[in-house]
Amino acid sequence: MKKSLILVIALGLSIILISFQGFAQADVVNWKISTCWPPSINLIEGDIHMCEIVDKMSGGRFKIELLPADSIVPTTELFDAVRTGMLDAGSDYPGYWSGKEKAFEFFFSFPVGMSSLDMEIWLYHGGGLELIREIYGKYNMMYFPVGRAGMESGLRSNKPLESKEDFKGVKARMGGGSAPNFLFNQLGGSEVTLAGGEIYTALELGTIDAAEFSMPMTDWKMGFAEVTKYWCLPGWHQPMWAGGWMINMDSWNALPDDLKEIFEVAARETSAWTYAKWEYESIEAIDNFLEAGTVITKLDEDTVREIYLLAKQYVEENSEKDPMFKKVAISYYDFLKNFSTWRDMEDRWGFGSNLEEEYYPDLK
Repeated sequence: MKKSLILVIALGLSIILISFQGFAQADVVNWKISTCWPPSINLIEGDIHMCEIVDKMSGGRFKIELLPADSIVPTTELFDAVRTGMLDAGSDYPGYWSGKEKAFEFFFSFPVGMSSLDMEIWLYHGGGLELIREIYGKYNMMYFPVGRAGMESGLRSNKPLESKEDFKGVKARMGGGSAPNFLFNQLGGSEVTLAGGEIYTALELGTIDAAEFSMPMTDWKMGFAEVTKYWCLPGWHQPMWAGGWMINMDSWNALPDDLKEIFEVAARETSAWTYAKWEYESIEAIDNFLEAGTVITKLDEDTVREIYLLAKQYVEENSEKDPMFKKVAISYYDFLKNFSTWRDMEDRWGFGSNLEEEYYPDLK
């Protein structure tokens, strides 16, 4: 009798355990996401980090399968793959979709516009995040900034670029939306659209005369020092870079509240992590370029001033034609104007400046 009772109890416990395991397994959320970046481009590091943080913070309850660029659909079709629910999410740069919404150009880079620190303040305290979510929301998507970097390198070329005159007839790979292309064309050059993986060969064969892509370490790892001699500064076309995750709204709404909070915290942490990592890596990358013989040139002040005026013209013209573009532009430039007083007060310390050589302590 005792043996029978023990067997019944054991059987009952087994059923309970199996049921519990079934519930536990059902509680795990599995997402599939594709990124814009192939493994060879270090921008994918931010996506990898994001997936790892979400997994750790959720105790394994939120699993995200990360697929490299073009695994499911071509990068040009990633927006619609997420919108329609083919993928739960996609890692992107909003400027890639400016053909759908011109206002995307302000996220997260605009010629001679916000720095990374400006963008952080505007997004989370100045209304920028609400605006980008409003735009993605029109396409059945939620959005989170994920990953950030400082100024992009600038143009790499095989002729020195120092003034407007030097741009005449130059064919260059330009990225980040139609604004940089407009400005470049007005300076006398012509833009060529190329995916990141095609730039090296185009420079090597002379199909293009110059190119921009990303931050110094990214450019270094892509081998641009091997096929260009000159590096033109500043990176006026993209004073900062950031990417984000567009998320299918149905997938987002299906998440329990605690996983939504984990996702949001992980996105903020990843942005801080990537910014620090990639800016630090610029030290080594710049040394590498200089040791390889790269010659740095800088645009003269007259050319820089013209670029500012061309950006102003671009914003005014497109604001007349596109209400959403104008809505974002008003918020964007209101922040810059309102912050300008404190920026002046902060002088060289608020957003950083270099020490003169005489001010460095002698620590030998």
